[in-house]
Amino acid sequence: MVSQRVGSNIAAQGASYRKGLVLGLTMAEIMVLIVFILLLALAGIFSKIQEREKLMEREVYNSEEKVQYLTDLLEKYEQISNGKSVQDLARELVLAQRQLSVANAKNTELEAKNETSEALINDLKTLAEEMNFDPSPEAIIQALNELKTFKQVTASLGESGSFNEIQRALKQLTEFRELANNAGIDPTPQSVGRALEDAERIKKGLEGFGEKPIEEVIQEIKNVQMDNNNIKGQMANLKRKLDSVGKGTEMPSCWAKEDGTVEYIYDVALTSDGMKVRETDIPNRAEERKNLPVSQISLNQGMDSREFLTSTRPLFEWSKEKECRFFVRVYDLTKLDEKAIYKNRLRDVESHFYKLISTENY
Repeated sequence: MVSQRVGSNIAAQGASYRKGLVLGLTMAEIMVLIVFILLLALAGIFSKIQEREKLMEREVYNSEEKVQYLTDLLEKYEQISNGKSVQDLARELVLAQRQLSVANAKNTELEAKNETSEALINDLKTLAEEMNFDPSPEAIIQALNELKTFKQVTASLGESGSFNEIQRALKQLTEFRELANNAGIDPTPQSVGRALEDAERIKKGLEGFGEKPIEEVIQEIKNVQMDNNNIKGQMANLKRKLDSVGKGTEMPSCWAKEDGTVEYIYDVALTSDGMKVRETDIPNRAEERKNLPVSQISLNQGMDSREFLTSTRPLFEWSKEKECRFFVRVYDLTKLDEKAIYKNRLRDVESHFYKLISTENY
């Protein structure tokens, strides 16, 4: 009885249990399954949301870069626009482009002209080298300018223009330079011009000399020039003498500088045996010394008083005729106990010259 009751209860429970199953699953299991499915769905949705957030972040970053780029462009535009509108800037760019095109065209034209000029310069260089000229363009231009000046001076040549005329011009310039060098003239247009002017004046001046040889005329001119220089020096020397009256030299010095300073013609050494004469070193008087009557004077050799007076007399007479006296420097080479000899030698010198007693060594 009891076993039957227990069996019926189990059967009843099993029937009720089977009533709570769906597809063989309990409600709890189904709920767990639903929750799991929802969690999977939420995970997928969350993953997509994260991807969209990353995408949006990248878009925001790109947008910020674009904004910064546009900001930089705006700043550059403000710097170069100076308040001008975009339309004005566009017009200026178009104008600049046109000007650039014109400049390129001019540059092309200049390059063509440059090629032509280089060809001409090469031809001129070749010609200059053949004519022994410096083949640089500057030297050729200078040579042509010199030739033009030569033509103006001589007034015998016309203007040159063509290449052949330039060649002839360079030849003529070479001839001008050779003639100038042969004549001892600086081969420049200015020097040649002055030489021609001087030659014209000299030609007029020579008309008063008649048929005299040119050598005599030149010598007379030199003599006049030397006399003029001497007169200037003598006048200054006389003024000095007037300022210091009583020194015993009434006549002016035959040789004197323009400031009146005396120039000494000889150094005379007084010795126990006689005198010894040597020439002073005055380069500017070398030509004039040759024309003086001094051939009888024995230089750098001992001579007694008679020989000294005889040989120097022609020079003394010449100075009397010119109303002047030559000055000499006197050196005392006599012994200490030869005072009388010294005085006699000194009187002989004073008879023909004015003297300066020198304390220097002979």
